[in-house]
Amino acid sequence: MNNPSQPVNRFFKLAVITGVASSVRLHIDRGDDLNARDDKGLTLLMIAAARNKAEICSLLLAADADTTLLDPAGRNALTIAKMAGALEACSCLLYTSPSPRDQRG
Repeated sequence: MNNPSQPVNRFFKLAVITGVASSVRLHIDRGDDLNARDDKGLTLLMIAAARNKAEICSLLLAADADTTLLDPAGRNALTIAKMAGALEACSCLLYTSPSPRDQRG
């Protein structure tokens, strides 16, 4: 698991949890760390995926959130979405995630 340079911005996390796209865009535009982790080791993309916030996933992905990061249990955002039954988030993540062939290098 990568260590973040700073903890996740709590207001950015709240915007992701509530699905307020305009607020998420504001944090992205401010340059807040997309890959920072909360106290449970989850990135914003993982949080959005778990809550089936497909629009927020799309915004984070468009801003280059890292899809390869793993939570403390070794799961990426796509796996978390699948486990949560978050179908819209899964579709969004599947469309933008690198294929296993791309990950081999």
